[in-house]
Amino acid sequence: EINFILGQSHFIKTVEDLHEVLAQAVPGIKFGLAFCESSGAALVRVSGNDPAMIELAQLYIYEGSTRLELAPPMLDAVTVKQEPASAARAQYLLGEYYYRKGNLAAAAQSFLVAATLNAADADRTASSLFRAAEMMNLAGRAADVRELAARLEKFFPGSQWTAEARKLLEGGPR
Repeated sequence: EINFILGQSHFIKTVEDLHEVLAQAVPGIKFGLAFCESSGAALVRVSGNDPAMIELAQLYIYEGSTRLELAPPMLDAVTVKQEPASAARAQYLLGEYYYRKGNLAAAAQSFLVAATLNAADADRTASSLFRAAEMMNLAGRAADVRELAARLEKFFPGSQWTAEARKLLEGGPR
């Protein structure tokens, strides 16, 4: 069962305002909402707290959807308003988004942030550090690659991501 609410507004912060009202009025509510601006670029603003949004954004990113630009706002909403596991996953997906857009610096930064959001998930942390190292490698920042590989060696010595980082340092195939 779902409840569908349709509204109309002329205010730019409508999505944020509705998010706040829903979250405060119904503790524990799971929701997603979207608002399409009627002027200019007709941007779609989204918000919510449902991890299904992460799945949708992931589809947009990994399948090269024409709706790729909808993914970052969804993921940003989850990163800010979710528990650590979902926030780390959303931040990781933001790294993938920026990588696919060719922005290696933003991708590396997103992966590094993802590595800090959920210390309880060692694999997500290690994979995030490795993906950051990959971005640095693609950007020609060898010193940063070595530093991230050293971090992986120190904190995740038996991880598959540490083994991948060693290959990256050696210049071999993954």
